[in-house]
Amino acid sequence: MLTCVLGGLQTGVVGMFLRRDKLAWQVGWNIQLLTIVYLAALGTTANYWLNLYAVEKRGPVFPPMFNTLSIVFTMVLGALLLGESITVGSLLGSALVFSGLYMYLYGKARELHAKTSSGSSNEKLQAQPTHDSKFEVPRFGP
Repeated sequence: MLTCVLGGLQTGVVGMFLRRDKLAWQVGWNIQLLTIVYLAALGTTANYWLNLYAVEKRGPVFPPMFNTLSIVFTMVLGALLLGESITVGSLLGSALVFSGLYMYLYGKARELHAKTSSGSSNEKLQAQPTHDSKFEVPRFGP
């Protein structure tokens, strides 16, 4: 919430310097209000909810890796919906984003595989306790 409030304040201050006429700041029951509500509901709320869900499921490092994909999606949707041109720099940047994301996911998969394989080998190496009927030691915990 603090991120949204501070971002709104910063945008408001910059906007006041760029657009000084009062008519530009009037919001009525028209497409401008619908756009603001739509962006607030879907753009911000859904984004934060998805980030929190990903942090809960995969940890705090996982969601920031996918934030760079928004740049690629913006480029593709701009070309498809708005007819913007795709430059060589945009394609190279997209390739770098995808290669970085692939390297991250590949490393995480190898890390997970190493953890599971080392965990199973550690279980095999643990000595099993023997029980003597004369000396019974109480066990605490699982």
